[in-house]
Amino acid sequence: MFYFVSINIWIFLFISDVSKNRLSEVPKELCAHLSMEKLNLYHNVIKSIPDAICQLQALTYLNLR
Repeated sequence: MFYFVSINIWIFLFISDVSKNRLSEVPKELCAHLSMEKLNLYHNVIKSIPDAICQLQALTYLNLR
């Protein structure tokens, strides 16, 4: 589930739910959305978290269950 707010040419991603997708890694594209506040990655098979996730300084909720 993605929620977009568009202002002129900029698109900000605030919440991303990529749960239950059998992902083996966090998509690097997600780490480019610096305004992301919530990221749901539960019920995947992720083995490691990329260093680029540190760029998500607005992130207040991360679910990896």
